[in-house]
Amino acid sequence: NTSQPVEPAALTTPRVFVNNLSWDTKWQSLKDHMKSVGTVVHAEVFTDSNGRSQGCGVVEFQSIEEARIAIDRLNNSTLDGRSIFIRPDRGQGQGSDRGGDRGGDRGGDRGDRFHG
Repeated sequence: NTSQPVEPAALTTPRVFVNNLSWDTKWQSLKDHMKSVGTVVHAEVFTDSNGRSQGCGVVEFQSIEEARIAIDRLNNSTLDGRSIFIRPDRGQGQGSDRGGDRGGDRGGDRGDRFHG
């Protein structure tokens, strides 16, 4: 495993950014994969205007500690036949890592997502 441990100060949100997703991965399988390490509050796979996956997404856990565990244990894990990469979500709130192409409570069909 080549993942780097996340320094406590580096993780300030319970959200993680997930990259290298299969084009076929939906929020349900992303959520199921992540719930092995904690309670998933929100899972979203980003899609373009035609509904095609962009190969990345975000997962929000109930706590920062669960997000830290997800990065430590699931970075470089395999989901739908691909190694996925997980890191802290760098932004704050809506549109953090994807420049505003985000789900949440803003309305519209902005992606394939679960919000619990």
